[in-house]
Amino acid sequence: MYHYLFDYITLVREEITTYQKLLLLRLKAPIVSYEEYHPITISVNYKMKYVNEEGKEVEENFQEEFKQDMLKKHNINIIFEIKEYKNYDEIMTTAALAQTGYDIAQDWIGPTLELRGRAGNFMALNQQFPEEKYGNFSAWESCYVDDNLYAIPYKLNVNCVVYNKGLFRKTGLDPEQFPKTWDELLKVCEKLKNAGITPLVYANKEGFYNELFFNMYCVQNFNSYQEMQEVAGPDGTYTDWRIVDALQHYKELYDKGYFMEGGMNINFTQGYAPQIVGNQAAINLCGNVYVYDSLKKAQGLENAGLAPFPVFGKGRLKNAVTVLAQVYAISPWTKHPEEAVTVLRELLSVEYQNKALEMASLAPVN
Repeated sequence: MYHYLFDYITLVREEITTYQKLLLLRLKAPIVSYEEYHPITISVNYKMKYVNEEGKEVEENFQEEFKQDMLKKHNINIIFEIKEYKNYDEIMTTAALAQTGYDIAQDWIGPTLELRGRAGNFMALNQQFPEEKYGNFSAWESCYVDDNLYAIPYKLNVNCVVYNKGLFRKTGLDPEQFPKTWDELLKVCEKLKNAGITPLVYANKEGFYNELFFNMYCVQNFNSYQEMQEVAGPDGTYTDWRIVDALQHYKELYDKGYFMEGGMNINFTQGYAPQIVGNQAAINLCGNVYVYDSLKKAQGLENAGLAPFPVFGKGRLKNAVTVLAQVYAISPWTKHPEEAVTVLRELLSVEYQNKALEMASLAPVN
């Protein structure tokens, strides 16, 4: 199964031999100052731990190897500290106001990156990271705000439908034919429900599943991403018919009882992947390649299904596959910009992009 944890990565020079590793558990994430015991902090808004067939947390293994190599190559020591996702915006805002608290921050391409960049919370990196060196033009281009490169892409999150073929077979459905249209999806969900199988994954206590559906499906009624940003960006009203129509389709699934019962009170980490991996639900409409890989490891390749999103929209982007990129940005108040850049260059290197893919199933950006 997957575990989603939210953390800080702390960097310290090797000559600081006594440092404190601070573990901030969920619901216990105070705002703290780290300047007393180390020079560099990398704020990460979430970390995905992936457990392989042997039960080992492979991304943790990747992180440990990266820590050792950074110490050996660059004399930089890395510590991982857990942070809670739902407080991340508050933590970032507080750090910006105090001009301390992190030197490198993790974010996602999109509105939050635009807001933080324009607010002066991130350093422009045009000179440090010329785009021609690092591949994946679209991910790189999305890191620009007003011609300023405010972040660098680190890994891609390819979104898709993930479904349990074993539960499809049990219901008499063709496991090789996932619904291509919304109407077809409704028929499949009804058949699953009548067979006593929960059709759809739902773990929405924090509201994260709402956010995923919005990001993955609302694009279907638009002709371009820029067109969607005009009505659903930071200054949007979200009342445009194209947004309302997508959300009405989402509500339809809820009203028909297709989502996991009680999902409004289930934590995201406890349901998003575990429900489909554990045969509790047949379909994750807002899945990704990590969930697919988890299902494949747990249930076998013959029971793991991956498909494009079912279509209801009428825009040119109705068949679009959304890809989110995790990015890293450097704070303008950092006292150690050179060390921060060094760490990001290592993460972007072909060596570590390949290791992230091999060890943790993280889609590379180069």
